[in-house]
Amino acid sequence: MIKLLDEVFETKTYDEWDEILSSSGDFIYAPVQQLMELWDDPQVQANKYIVETDHPTLGKVKLANHPIKYSETPSSIRRLAPEIGEHTEEILIEAGYSWDDIADLQDKGVIL
Repeated sequence: MIKLLDEVFETKTYDEWDEILSSSGDFIYAPVQQLMELWDDPQVQANKYIVETDHPTLGKVKLANHPIKYSETPSSIRRLAPEIGEHTEEILIEAGYSWDDIADLQDKGVIL
């Protein structure tokens, strides 16, 4: 069945199928989008699924917003994911490593 449908759908562009299916009124359908097409999708924008924020080295970046909307507690992106190695020293100190141990690991290329 899938092979048959693939053969039929390959005969027209999405825009052609969109006109045919939307004019009949009997079909519920949506395009399968590529990742980069999602940024401009009207539904994605209306629901604020993607937000723009400032990144310290990249400038403005688009990120996936919090997926759950609460009625009384708005969600937001308060901080970005840490850079690689950003908290390494802090974590190792808490784990009992000395500054000399950490320097040795850095010299050996084990940590950044």
